[in-house]
Amino acid sequence: MTPFARTRLLLASTGVAAAVALSSSPAFAGPASDTFKDVPMGHWAEQGVLEVALKRDLMKGDADGFFRGNAPFTRYQFAESLKVLIRELEALSKTSWRAPRAGAAPFVFKDVPAGEARTNLLTLANDYGLFANIPDVTSYAFYGSRSVTRYEMAVVIHNLMRRAEALDLVRPAGKGEARFSDMDSLSWAYEEVLGVSSRYKVMVGFPDGSFRGPEELTRYQYAQAIGQTFPMIRALVTRTASDKQAAAQERDPRLQALNPLRLDLAASVFNPGQANGGTDLSLRGRFIAYPSGWFLLSETRVGLLPGLSLSEEIGGMWALPTWGPFQLQPYLGAQAMLGGNGAALGPSLGAIARWSLPNDWGLHAKAGVSSMLLGQAPGQALLHYELGADAPLVGTLRGTAGVASWEAPATAGKDQHLAVTAGVELRF
Repeated sequence: MTPFARTRLLLASTGVAAAVALSSSPAFAGPASDTFKDVPMGHWAEQGVLEVALKRDLMKGDADGFFRGNAPFTRYQFAESLKVLIRELEALSKTSWRAPRAGAAPFVFKDVPAGEARTNLLTLANDYGLFANIPDVTSYAFYGSRSVTRYEMAVVIHNLMRRAEALDLVRPAGKGEARFSDMDSLSWAYEEVLGVSSRYKVMVGFPDGSFRGPEELTRYQYAQAIGQTFPMIRALVTRTASDKQAAAQERDPRLQALNPLRLDLAASVFNPGQANGGTDLSLRGRFIAYPSGWFLLSETRVGLLPGLSLSEEIGGMWALPTWGPFQLQPYLGAQAMLGGNGAALGPSLGAIARWSLPNDWGLHAKAGVSSMLLGQAPGQALLHYELGADAPLVGTLRGTAGVASWEAPATAGKDQHLAVTAGVELRF
């Protein structure tokens, strides 16, 4: 990475860190005991209550100033907490985490009274997919008054992380397999627990090596658990954004990346509608290289039918960086042509561009002009352009297809060619 790129990355990372700090920390939050009468100083869940109730607003106390931490933590309360959690994660990532359950029957939860709580539940279930794979949550029944277990919490957090990974908002934090003394592969939430503990590393077990999945959570226990889990989720989202930003900074700024060699077969018509018009077939090879930060292009076109002809263009310029998925590279050079009508030589000016699309597809374009100063038809300006698409085939081999047009000097003026092209590109 160049010093300039390192400086940009440092400033950007500092900005991200500052944004996270501002969005995740209150202006002031005193001890939980100052707010809740029943959370004494030094209580084992004090830090969890401070994190989720005073800093994050993931839980609320009662109007009388009590937290009631020993009361069961219900699914209704869990849903309210998840609503706040997702709102903050979406603000942090600047992306919606919605995940409509394509092809699945929607949850209707007829056991939940109409109102804001039911609307929130249906959004979490249908638009975010959070309650999938919990055995007793059905399309028709939510059983909101039941206590949440650690297994259920792990499943919901795992559903959230899988959706975030699909959106490339989080990336796996590790490999391996966390082992818990009180669960095995037959445990109903085994895969989800492994996911949150090993793949994403956002939930942990207990010091004795257990996970205690069937354990029904009290409000204190949930506060302590989510008070540890939520900061780890936020950190994972922030680290993923930082990694993506670093990768973008490190990404090869040169056009199309690596050194592509493209071979195209062009079937064209020339001088359509004129008496001297016809069809022809040509083979084109284009090679791009980047020596010492420069961009060099060599393009050779060999006319095969109806007669042999040759065109060679060589150009170069310093390599420009990319602008997100868009890459544009101008160049200066020279072009030489040799055919049945004679030879021509002159300077050329052009630009080549590519727009990267999802799934490693791309759109590419090239345009330029050559001025023939020597040989046949001196002073002629000959235009050429093309537009096409490329897609991965196998390994570094790609398929290309497009349309093109170019002009060649003729005995009395110019020959205009309109072509359809198809070929392959190899990157190395």
